Amino acid sequence: MGLIKINDLLNLKEGEVYWGNVPEKERPRILEAYKNYNAEATTGDVSIEQANLPLCGPDLCNPFVPFCLTASAPLSACGIQPFDFNFGFDSCCVQCVVEPCLLPNASVTNPCDPAGPPISGCEVAVNRVRAVGSIRATAGIFSTPNCGGGTMTSVADETFCVNNVICFTCEENPCPDFCTSIGFFFTSAFLTTNPCGSPQATITGFLVLPSCV
Repeated sequence: MGLIKINDLLNLKEGEVYWGNVPEKERPRILEAYKNYNAEATTGDVSIEQANLPLCGPDLCNPFVPFCLTASAPLSACGIQPFDFNFGFDSCCVQCVVEPCLLPNASVTNPCDPAGPPISGCEVAVNRVRAVGSIRATAGIFSTPNCGGGTMTSVADETFCVNNVICFTCEENPCPDFCTSIGFFFTSAFLTTNPCGSPQATITGFLVLPSCV
């Protein structure tokens, strides 16, 4: 997505986001999910198990992996010009785990009366799909010295754990491609000065895991 202007992030208001590589048509759905990010799980009572499967439990689908990165601009004795930065991530260590389980309190169509009210309170065998592993993210600072020439660069990188349920499905092969379909957006940025006197930028946001195929 090219260089990101630090001032664009510094001007973010509460509740606003700066989109990364998330397709525009997907943004309203993801933004709504982000607003409900702290929603509490609710579960019903369960009485029996079927087919020796465990109950699916209270897990909510959660596509978000929060990140926070702090990068310092390279030290220059004469100071530096305003800087921009780049953002990247490596998701090759994320794997898809399919966990068969029983979904409690489901509603199913009544075979004897398809047009009538559904049968409720059932336990239905489904696949709970979980993304497990880690994502390494980097923020590269690009700055120009006040005295000299060229571009000075520094990079900060962190590894963020992933253990997220991304969907419940009846599909046998629901796993998405984590190499090509993870998005991201930024939620805030702020500038400080490190002990060496150089400016440093801290950016926060979320990596967005895909749903099932």
